[in-house]
Amino acid sequence: MRSDFDRWMKEALTEKVKDVEPSEQMLENIRKEAEERRKETGFMKFGMKKIVAVAAVCVMSVTAYAATQLASVSVGTTNNITAYEDVAKAEKKLDMDAKYVERFENGFAFDRAGTGQEQGQDEEGNPVGNAYNVLTISYKNEEGQTLHFLVQDGNSYVDAGQETLNGYTVSANKFVPPDYELTEEDKAMQAAGELNIAYGSEKVELKTYESYYWQDGDLYYSLGAFDCDLGEAALKDMAAQVMAE
Repeated sequence: MRSDFDRWMKEALTEKVKDVEPSEQMLENIRKEAEERRKETGFMKFGMKKIVAVAAVCVMSVTAYAATQLASVSVGTTNNITAYEDVAKAEKKLDMDAKYVERFENGFAFDRAGTGQEQGQDEEGNPVGNAYNVLTISYKNEEGQTLHFLVQDGNSYVDAGQETLNGYTVSANKFVPPDYELTEEDKAMQAAGELNIAYGSEKVELKTYESYYWQDGDLYYSLGAFDCDLGEAALKDMAAQVMAE
């Protein structure tokens, strides 16, 4: 579940705040807050990770694996593209040759899109490795459900020699207010890799996130949705529709 939580937070946060262009100061404040929470709650000790989510920016405070310098991944994205024809323009600016669709056969249609960057960091917050471009697209169906699509032109975890996700995954996720105190059950489930915690919501919400990951050349793709009960076959078929473009 290591990369799973990191990626679905990138996708989900773009739906929370529209048209946000994060400033450097905002990024720095979030980065400091994430690091403080990691130290206070002992996530390094237990080999777990935690995310502090603010606006359309997220900073991942994660345990470094093996002998790598990678300690966290910082991601900033906007969600200000409202016309499908403008996605190609954004893609060109990113110098990315990605595949995507305007509508899926099961009814999910283009809603918004955005761009951003992913950057690995060490324990002191210094850049580690390359910064990678990110293109995100949100789709909605007639029931108002949202599907998140993400493609990026590199992967910080792969650069650090860590495993990246492939195929279908399901994760349990708990959105909580900033002052939420973890219960013993929360801690036990986190330690077992069965629960992800995201700070920043107004109330406690439990959500299931389904996702499907794949790689095509140097591009890393993912599709995912909260509480949509799509299933592996449906997401795999949607990925095939993307690749058929």
